[in-house]
Amino acid sequence: MVALDSDFDEFLGDRIDHSCILYTYGYSWENDAFCPTLFDKCLRRILKVEGDLPEVVSPARNRFLEILQDLLPWINADFWLRSMNSSLFPKANPGRFLGNGTVTAEVVVNNKEIWKVCRASLKSVIPAQRRPRPELWIVSGGCFLHGHLYQHLFKSTVVYVLKLLGRKVQVSDDLIEHITVAAFCRWVGIGADHRSEHYRRMFANIPA
Repeated sequence: MVALDSDFDEFLGDRIDHSCILYTYGYSWENDAFCPTLFDKCLRRILKVEGDLPEVVSPARNRFLEILQDLLPWINADFWLRSMNSSLFPKANPGRFLGNGTVTAEVVVNNKEIWKVCRASLKSVIPAQRRPRPELWIVSGGCFLHGHLYQHLFKSTVVYVLKLLGRKVQVSDDLIEHITVAAFCRWVGIGADHRSEHYRRMFANIPA
């Protein structure tokens, strides 16, 4: 059995349909494991609370979703570049594109830096591989933002919440992955969302 990130494979005609290949629901495993559904579960583990989360969590979560929508033009630019054997987001450290502000730790997107990398990527495409913009327009930032950048956005949002609460917790990628992946594995078995159903269907199709 082989597990593969979906990337843009289905849209670009590169997907391999086989019962022994397990594809992610979103662009990559990060898009699935760090989904908004599990945001609260991750925070509860970090804050060590069982009940309701503090009120500041809701606007921070909403801002997380807003940023995913704001990034849609860049996600579609990445899709266009992929169709020409180039890319946008995988070329740079995700910290170049977004992160926590220096004062309030609010998550900030560096559109100027994204445009800089995008322009350089477009210029690097050789004429023989140039194509017009795809007619398809991707509308789900949560599903198709590049995985490393998606995880960085998730982590930056958690850091922002902790800053608002005055909690001094060192949030590493390892900590976020350990907590959220474990929660995701449990959620897949009981969740009623499309993501969970996708994985249960894929597992059911694996030959005995």
